[in-house]
Amino acid sequence: MSDNKYLAFNAAEWEHRKFETQEEAEKWLQEEAREYDDGIPQEFIDGESFVAKITHRTQYCVTDKKENYTDKEEWPYSDDFEHVGNIEFNAV
Repeated sequence: MSDNKYLAFNAAEWEHRKFETQEEAEKWLQEEAREYDDGIPQEFIDGESFVAKITHRTQYCVTDKKENYTDKEEWPYSDDFEHVGNIEFNAV
């Protein structure tokens, strides 16, 4: 799992990157805003680009496995799956 704690989002390009520090994320966004030949994009002016601190990350938790079923018990899910589960959020 990544140690990056900040996410920067460039709304003009719908592009994001992860960074270890807020300063690195801000620097990247500032550089991105200056790279346009036609001036600063409206998405930056309107505040649609941002830096966010990552506080929670998803974790997949298996709730049932195909191996738990015998020949007498039918796997109640699609045969395309070997297991099923849910997404949970864990604080970082």
